[in-house]
Amino acid sequence: MSTRGIGWQQTLETGTFEEVLASLESIVASLEQGHQSLKDSVDLYELGMKLALRCEHLLNNAELRIREIEREAGFENRVNPIEDLSDPFNRTRP
Repeated sequence: MSTRGIGWQQTLETGTFEEVLASLESIVASLEQGHQSLKDSVDLYELGMKLALRCEHLLNNAELRIREIEREAGFENRVNPIEDLSDPFNRTRP
């Protein structure tokens, strides 16, 4: 399975988060099946890493936008509920 000519580059460059994630999930499924050569597997892995980085970039941009919206609304000093979930017992906070 070649990674060329499938529209991956366009997905990487202009795809929405959902499109990029769907492409990444497709690659993971293909790798899990294991029906491709070693070279194709490595190529797919490389593409998957690029897609994962693109997802991370899009998520970071969304988080920055949310923080900006909160700042403009006067909520910049609120506790981040997601951060609270990472340590539900607040053991790392005084």
